Amino acid sequence: MDFLMKRNRLNTLQRGFTQKICKSYRMIFLNAVLVVSSLLPLDLRVHEFAALYKHKKRLSNDYLELGTRMSYLEQHHPSTLQRVTYEPLEDSD
Repeated sequence: MDFLMKRNRLNTLQRGFTQKICKSYRMIFLNAVLVVSSLLPLDLRVHEFAALYKHKKRLSNDYLELGTRMSYLEQHHPSTLQRVTYEPLEDSD
């Protein structure tokens, strides 16, 4: 099977479970249900586990694919983040 067929099968499988998690109607799109349930698509999850496996077995030196997860206690509070200011390039007169 090619990649698109495998991804479609994974999406079909995941769609039913995410609809039950969110208690949504059957007509909702998969992407919308994934956003509401805050889940990753299964094909991305498979790539993540494959990269983690290669990294642990020292089969790959690709460190950029793996993101480090921080607990909520280690993250900065939003009120302490630096504010970004914008200045218009032209006057809107």
